[in-house]
Amino acid sequence: MRVICAIGDPDAITADTAPTYRALHRAIASGFVTSCHDASDGGLALAVVEMSRGALLSADVDFTHVPGGADVRPDRRPFAECSGRHLATVPSQHIGAFEALLAGLTFARIGTVIAG
Repeated sequence: MRVICAIGDPDAITADTAPTYRALHRAIASGFVTSCHDASDGGLALAVVEMSRGALLSADVDFTHVPGGADVRPDRRPFAECSGRHLATVPSQHIGAFEALLAGLTFARIGTVIAG
């Protein structure tokens, strides 16, 4: 099973996103991430669609778990565009190591990848 994680704080200004990018880079370089997509155009919802379509898979996602900005209504969080936010899929056997690399940063498990 692969877990879908939303990474990044939508309230962070560009200068504040460097720690998130470094941690995500370490996770990818360590082989903990099977796919990753930015949320800069269409938000996390569009990222889920594009990633699923590209892999011919589906996703079970609960957007209520997405960390949101203080000024973003919960029903708009899936579509909030942010250059510092990403969606990543992580095999369940690597989720502990992945979460350890992102300790102290904004992220949440928001779903799982399922067969087409």
